[in-house]
Amino acid sequence: DDIGWRNKSRKLLVFSTDNAFHYAGDGRLGGIIVPNDEKCHLDDRGYYTMSDELDYPSLSQINRQIRDHKINMIFAVTKDQVSLYETLSKRLVGSSTGELENDSSNVVDLVRQQYDKITSAVEMTDDLDGTNIRLSYFSSCLRKQEQTNICRGLKVGQNVTFEVNLEYAFCPQEESERTKTFHIFPVGLQDQLTVHLEMMCECECENAIKEERFSPKCSDGNGTFECGICNCNAQRYGKECECAASDADPFSEVKGCFNGDDSRPCSGNGQCRCGRCYCDSRANPDEKTYGKYCECNNFSCDKKDGKTCNGKLICSTYIVGDYFD
Repeated sequence: DDIGWRNKSRKLLVFSTDNAFHYAGDGRLGGIIVPNDEKCHLDDRGYYTMSDELDYPSLSQINRQIRDHKINMIFAVTKDQVSLYETLSKRLVGSSTGELENDSSNVVDLVRQQYDKITSAVEMTDDLDGTNIRLSYFSSCLRKQEQTNICRGLKVGQNVTFEVNLEYAFCPQEESERTKTFHIFPVGLQDQLTVHLEMMCECECENAIKEERFSPKCSDGNGTFECGICNCNAQRYGKECECAASDADPFSEVKGCFNGDDSRPCSGNGQCRCGRCYCDSRANPDEKTYGKYCECNNFSCDKKDGKTCNGKLICSTYIVGDYFD
């Protein structure tokens, strides 16, 4: 309001200097210790009136004002200061740096060049401040899709599409913190997308009304069936709670599924349950795996004319050689 920008205008702020910049804490050298309040404090002529009362703003404060008011900043600085302000630009969203001649003769061209640079790029950002939430931006930028939040070199009339991936590393313990509202917007423009996020920290199937206590799916009621699996009662274990821990040591039972020095239970062809091997089924119903350790099958022997062992013998793991004539 103090500056008089229109609501839908592109806001451009030009900062021209031949010297370094100040930031929060520098005011202490002059005895000023009151932190900056991020307000304009302009008089009728547009001059700042609190320079001897408030400290300089911090970079985070400047960034916040840039984001909130959708401002593009241009640093027009002399050659000896370009490197410093380019570093500063990397920390201030929507800002750029241009070299100003000592006599400022190129200030108009500099502003025009930087403005063209700003308007030919679209940079997406957000005001999310959650430590457990991460946003990733993706766009093709008229080329191959890649992870980026900025597209450069655009011309009037060209459209680009951004995709946003949201991840949260953990769920807050307080339920009130599991709901957030934030905005995604292009830097320097008024348009924005409001996102209402409600973190799902529990699967719907884990609700008490969804579970089946003493379910017949869990060995005649020896567990609770929830989310597609059995949560076994005390002293029960196994995929379907079919094993009783009181009957034997479960670790000893697993050993009973190993055939000699095999490294995998049930020869890698079945599941060990309560010390017993249950052999896996095959896609072809005619092919069978069997044996105490699922070590035998009827499909490994050579075939002739589609018949195992030429149809004259039964295939066994103890027979080695070609098919029989």
